[in-house]
Amino acid sequence: MDNKVNITTECTGCGNCIVACPGNGFMGVDSKGGLGPKGKAALILKEGGGVFLDDQVCVKSDSRGCKECHDVCPMNAVTYNLKFAFSNLEEEVISKGLCSGCGGCTAVCPENIIKMDEFPFLDGDCTSCGYCITHCPRYSHSLRDAFPTNMWDRHIVGRIKYKCAAKSKVTIPGVQDGGFVMALLKHVLENKIIDAAIIVTNAENEPQRAKTIITSDVNSLHRGAGSKYSNGSILSILKDAKESGIKNIGIVGLPCQMEGLMKLYTSPQEDIDFYNMISLRIGLFCKGTFMYQGLKDTIENYVPILEVDKVDIKGKYMNITSNGEIIKAPLKEVLKHKRSGCKSCTDLTSKFSDFAVGSVGSPGTHSTVLVRSTIAQKILEDMVDEDTIDIQPIEEKGNQLMERLAKMKRREAFELFESLKSTENNEMESSLTKL
Repeated sequence: MDNKVNITTECTGCGNCIVACPGNGFMGVDSKGGLGPKGKAALILKEGGGVFLDDQVCVKSDSRGCKECHDVCPMNAVTYNLKFAFSNLEEEVISKGLCSGCGGCTAVCPENIIKMDEFPFLDGDCTSCGYCITHCPRYSHSLRDAFPTNMWDRHIVGRIKYKCAAKSKVTIPGVQDGGFVMALLKHVLENKIIDAAIIVTNAENEPQRAKTIITSDVNSLHRGAGSKYSNGSILSILKDAKESGIKNIGIVGLPCQMEGLMKLYTSPQEDIDFYNMISLRIGLFCKGTFMYQGLKDTIENYVPILEVDKVDIKGKYMNITSNGEIIKAPLKEVLKHKRSGCKSCTDLTSKFSDFAVGSVGSPGTHSTVLVRSTIAQKILEDMVDEDTIDIQPIEEKGNQLMERLAKMKRREAFELFESLKSTENNEMESSLTKL
């Protein structure tokens, strides 16, 4: 038997692990730590110490990530020797519809064999190092258990140092709403606050398909102007940025990508140091992105995609601009192509960012700007002093709308979490009763 849980000599035989073990619970093992009524147990007490007994009963063995025995051990006597492969990422994240497509797994893969399309895929032999799944922000999806509800309510749009509605006074073609993000990137590049920016553009041969690039050229910023409604895996390019020697990067991304970046920041692996390259995080408001083929098909129900100048979602419509004409397509037509991973996202307003920028809460001529860090506040003040932006307060009805939509997104995600958890528990109970 391949023991995936090890109990070291520091064990005092307290029995905490025996009681906490969900596998034992399903097998009816009592607190005395013997075998259950079915003659099965994952952990038992024997000769004054804990003993790992049955790999089939252990929930950890099927990569569900249970660490109850480890967490309740006062002596840190429980260790694991389990290796995770890309197949675990496929099983636990991708196949369950949780993958956001952030690209973090591609960035951390030491063998460079995880590639990105709409979803990650393997292009080579996996060594089961576990980097991909342990750095995936969607691997542990029970956020409702991790954070008390009142904490989420108190910071439903994240911690804010300052907020405003902002409009760029800088002319950059193709900008969305107030054009703040492009004006911000221009400012930080020209003032050497960052050396390069990671932005999402449209792919050359596939209009409206997102493509991630690194640029240090202010004159190329217009390529990233406007919203992109297909997925751009911005974290997947971090390894290229590191190998190019760029030290100070500004990154523009969605809430899931900012969350993925935070996951890299908390990595226990010393060789995963991408976060230290990031000098400025510009997060965007997001209610979800769409599978490219579905987005393309929806657009082409109205106009050939090669003739599209701009796509913009407002209210209940997807506005398609072509040859100066705005075509209003009902939003419900494209919502059926929403990425499944977006449904498990709890974050509307990019909480793990320095700046969070969106359109919700401000008039159409301005961008809503949430300032979350000291560096972001200083940059905004400098932009105001240099007269490159116009700012005004966000009206109370704008604040209320922002909070209402944030709560709605969180609630929908939590409902999905509960559904997944119920399904997992039922599957686990069914498999264990057969033992």
